[in-house]
Amino acid sequence: MPTDYAFDVFLSYARADDELFVRKLYERLTAKDLTVWYDHKKMTNSGGEFPQHLTNSVLASKRLLLILGPNALTSDYVTKEWQTAFNANTGIPIIPLLRGVDLADLPPKLTKIDTLDFSDDAQFEHKLNYLLRQINEAVAPLGDLHGIS
Repeated sequence: MPTDYAFDVFLSYARADDELFVRKLYERLTAKDLTVWYDHKKMTNSGGEFPQHLTNSVLASKRLLLILGPNALTSDYVTKEWQTAFNANTGIPIIPLLRGVDLADLPPKLTKIDTLDFSDDAQFEHKLNYLLRQINEAVAPLGDLHGIS
């Protein structure tokens, strides 16, 4: 597993779900000195190379925060991002954050991963503190983190 990454966290989400939540999360993570890939800040205008740019950015990240709202579940880009992390030889850990969806709505591969339910905005600070602890833990190989051999 690589020891140097361009990003601590890659934010994977569908803009149609909850842009304000993602922006708030980005601001709070960067305030904790984390390097975050967020499309509004890191996306280059690469034209036809856009999908490859996403793949490269996911692979350059220690973790992928998968923000799952109803639109993310059907987004081709979001699916490509989490599948890239899941299938990466380096085993990039995925941390799913639920925003208005249930575990039963998730693709089967994602139901095996511990999730954080961020649906209740009143619980944001509490959930964020837990998330920060997860992010700051040593990166484990995918199999160890997800119970997959």
